[in-house]
Amino acid sequence: MAKSGRPVNVLQSRLCISEKLFVLGCIPDAKLIDPGATQQFEIAEVKCPYSKFSVNPLEACSDPKFCLENNNSKLKLKTNHEYYDQVQGQMALTGTGWCDFIVYTKTGLSIERIAFDQHFWNGSRDKLCQFFFKHFLPVAAKS
Repeated sequence: MAKSGRPVNVLQSRLCISEKLFVLGCIPDAKLIDPGATQQFEIAEVKCPYSKFSVNPLEACSDPKFCLENNNSKLKLKTNHEYYDQVQGQMALTGTGWCDFIVYTKTGLSIERIAFDQHFWNGSRDKLCQFFFKHFLPVAAKS
């Protein structure tokens, strides 16, 4: 990040439990402090895809199952990929406005700052809570 002109401080992250939805929690890979951003405290999620580790992230986009897409040589996380769900959920549960989504391979690095999408989260939140109460809790109670 320092090389890109946006130096950030990286801090260890721990389990975050939602204050409003106690049944939901997450563990972001890191907490970030970006002195140059409007919202200075945010999070990061890092992926090191083993199957793509020998190619750079742009080359990995040739695989339609890869999490990133090439948008005019700018790498973007696919909004229909499970990692998009993950980072939106992490931002919602930590109360942050953005997440630096980082993909690291042996030959390259991609960093995308993803903004929180409240509309997307509203739909995901309801599905997660329904799953917890309808499927997880009954099984856990039997155990």
